[in-house]
Amino acid sequence: MNHFTTSQVTNLRRGVRGALGFGIAASITANVIHSLTQPHAQQWQVWSSAGLSALAPVVLFISVEMVTRIPIHSRVLGWGRLLITLFLASCSGWISYWHMVDVAGMLGEDGGSQYIYPLIIDGMMIVATISLIELGRLGAVVQVVETEAVRAIEAEQSAARRCKAGCTCGRHNRKAPAKRRTTRRVPASAPTSPGHGPVPLAPAAAQVAA
Repeated sequence: MNHFTTSQVTNLRRGVRGALGFGIAASITANVIHSLTQPHAQQWQVWSSAGLSALAPVVLFISVEMVTRIPIHSRVLGWGRLLITLFLASCSGWISYWHMVDVAGMLGEDGGSQYIYPLIIDGMMIVATISLIELGRLGAVVQVVETEAVRAIEAEQSAARRCKAGCTCGRHNRKAPAKRRTTRRVPASAPTSPGHGPVPLAPAAAQVAA
């Protein structure tokens, strides 16, 4: 992939789509001119022929857009769309080629050049069609790679916020403070002896005991 980014692939697709649009516009112009210069019995046939001659390049452009923009979920169907699009490109190029040959001859091109100019336009259209198909697939792959890279970076940043192994900061394993145990002090009394009651302490001794 040569380290393409999504923005680079998008810019390339815009440029290639512009080249394809230019080729299609040139092909439509040549086809319409060819149809208008042909003899027709009635007036409505002139414009009908002009519309029909512009149909092939337009169908080619729509097919290329569908192939490049719709994701491929089935390999068989994807190859089918690709082959049909290339077939349409070949048919459109064949029709446009001979129309352009006639138009180039009417414009005074001779000596073989009238056969060269259509090859330039049709060849560019075929190259642009294949390039858009390839860029569509490349864009899908690049998008997947960039998504995985972003997820990996986010995972590394999340892991960097955590404490390393053996961390003793206690921020993540902090326990609730233990409740303080309170004891009630009882005034001390004088020792007793058999047959005698407790002897009251002196005031100073009682204060010390308290």
